[in-house]
Amino acid sequence: MTKKHQIVKAKRKEDSLMLKSERPSIPKKWNYRVSVKRIKQLIYKWKNLTDEVFDELYIARKKLSQKAALRPRDTSGTFIPVDKNWTTYCEDIGHSRQVVNVWLLRKFGQKETTSQITGSTPSLPKNKYRTIVVDPPWPIQRIPRAERPNQPKDYAYQTMEVEEIQKLELPASQENCNVFLWVTHKFLPAAFECFDRWGVRYVCTFVWHKPGGFQVYQQPQRNCEFVLFGVIGKSKFRTTKNFKCCFAAKRGKHSEKPREFYETIERVSLPLRLDMFARKAHKGFKVWGLEV
Repeated sequence: MTKKHQIVKAKRKEDSLMLKSERPSIPKKWNYRVSVKRIKQLIYKWKNLTDEVFDELYIARKKLSQKAALRPRDTSGTFIPVDKNWTTYCEDIGHSRQVVNVWLLRKFGQKETTSQITGSTPSLPKNKYRTIVVDPPWPIQRIPRAERPNQPKDYAYQTMEVEEIQKLELPASQENCNVFLWVTHKFLPAAFECFDRWGVRYVCTFVWHKPGGFQVYQQPQRNCEFVLFGVIGKSKFRTTKNFKCCFAAKRGKHSEKPREFYETIERVSLPLRLDMFARKAHKGFKVWGLEV
C-alpha cells in the first residue's frame, strides 16, 4: 500500500470514529430562556464543550425544529417565544447556527434534517416576484484527499436533497418572471429538471469564470460555475446593455456568490426581486433563507 493510500485510509477511519455518541431523551418541559442561560454558564464554567452542553444543544434543536403552529403550548411546560427559532437560539448563545450544527454532527453523527431546516426558515414571501435568484444548498459531499488542498470535514451550511429542491414553489409572477438558478458541474442535469418541475422555460446559461478552482485527479480544473437563466411567462428587462452571459469575478468564501452578479441583475432586471437561500443581503433584493 502506497503512502498516499495509507493517508486516505487513516482519514476515513478518523471520520468514522468521531461520530455516534448516545443521544439524550427529549423532556416534555423545556424553556428557551433557561436553556440559553444554562448553555452560557456551562461554556463559561468549563471553557469547553462537555456532554452536558452537547445534550442541551441537541434537545434545543429538537424543540425548536417544530414549526410554531405545532409547538406545545405553555401548559405542557414548554416555553418558546414566538419570534425565536434554532437560528436565533444559536445567536443568543454566541455562535452561528452552522457552527453549532457541526458540533452536533461530530458528536451524534446526525445532520440537521430538512424538516428542521424548513421549520426554522421563514415562510416564503406572499408577493409575486418578477426576478428570482435561487442558490440552492445542493447535496455536495467532501472529497477526501491525500494531499492539499484538503476540504473541511463539514461544510458550514446544511444541504438539501435534489428531490426536495425540485419540490420548491417559486413565488413568481406568472406573467413575467426571470429565474436565475446557481448550479455546479455535478448538478447541471438536476438543475434542468428543477426548471421542468418549476414550470420555467430554459433560455441560456451564464458562466462565472473563477480565478482557480478544485481539480480531480486526471480531470480538468473546475474554474467556473453556472447560472441557468429561464423564464416564466414573458421575459422583460429594463436594459440589456453590457449584459453578458460570461463574467469574471473573484472567489469569496465557500459557496459565496460574487457581488458583481447581483449588481448586474439589479441593474438590468425589473422589481420585485427575490434572492432565495441568500447568504447576505444585496441592494434591490428581498432575501429568503437561513443565512440572513
